[in-house]
Amino acid sequence: MKKLKVGIFGGSFNPVHNGHLVLAEKAQAKFGFDELLFVPCYQAPHRQGKEVIASKHRVAMLKLALKECDEAVLSLEEVKRKGVSYTIETLKRLKKLYPKGTQFFFVIGSDLLHQLKTWKQISQLKKMCWFVVFNRKGFVLPRTQKVEGVSGLKWSALRIAPIEISSTQIREKVRRGKSILKEVPVEVAAYIKKERLYK
Repeated sequence: MKKLKVGIFGGSFNPVHNGHLVLAEKAQAKFGFDELLFVPCYQAPHRQGKEVIASKHRVAMLKLALKECDEAVLSLEEVKRKGVSYTIETLKRLKKLYPKGTQFFFVIGSDLLHQLKTWKQISQLKKMCWFVVFNRKGFVLPRTQKVEGVSGLKWSALRIAPIEISSTQIREKVRRGKSILKEVPVEVAAYIKKERLYK
């Protein structure tokens, strides 16, 4: 029986934008996931105190953005769990929900690669999933598998054209009253305007 391949794309998605969707498409094309889970966090460990809107709005925007993505599945594991969202807890839960032998691939940016040593229970997490690391502007992908502070990490590179869009830039454009139609799906832009987010 074929083993399921499940990609996991976590983050604040504050808001979700076209860069996220392009990245998902590229990861899907290269690794052939049976499912690609978008997992919005409730509260990210490294973003406490930063400007992150309520999860209900981030979830609503993800639902709008993912309507046309066939393999994309919205997972509310971290939102329902509440509290600080730790990847190790999410992986443990997903392993119970999916058939035994399912292979999990966690998608992260190259800026996070050298932060993995600070992640909760990374020694256990690295045994539970394979990491897919995409190149983020300003953070070069290493040429070797070695990652400082995390021995035996299993990861593959996803080399893509630099994504020039960021959620921070989008929030700033909204504050300044600028159009964000080039950065986010039309329905997401309409939702942000309707709910008066990021003002």
